[in-house]
Amino acid sequence: MGRIVDPILKSLSDQWSPLIRRLLDDLGTQAWGTAKKRRGLFKKAESIKRHFVEGPEVWSGKLCWAVSHTSTPSTFDEYGDLSEGKREYWIVRLSVNGDSPTFMIEGKEKIDGIALDSSALYSAFEQAGKSGPQPDNFYGNKGPLTHV
Repeated sequence: MGRIVDPILKSLSDQWSPLIRRLLDDLGTQAWGTAKKRRGLFKKAESIKRHFVEGPEVWSGKLCWAVSHTSTPSTFDEYGDLSEGKREYWIVRLSVNGDSPTFMIEGKEKIDGIALDSSALYSAFEQAGKSGPQPDNFYGNKGPLTHV
């Protein structure tokens, strides 16, 4: 998480980040599930999340969070060429336009104009989960917020 300098964005980040990160984590678990990994012969298997939650970050004056899952990593081949990776993601943006800040969730569909209300946010996340994540091809190893 980067340092948020703007006092309005900082205040909104402090207020909304815990809820948004939890909703994104739930969305990631719902979409991509978890994997079980055993650390030893007699050890109990651990659940490993198959997604990564980022944010809050400020991008173009908006507060952003994201959840992503990499299905094919971007790697170097034997000739030193970087291959294209594949991932899916949802990005949540909080825009401050005058006195009426609004959320937008970007996945396969864009859900815009979501009021700063937890019940409106819950229903928008439910709708985003039904429409699915945004597929993306990328190079490198950074999350969608650093490649926006």
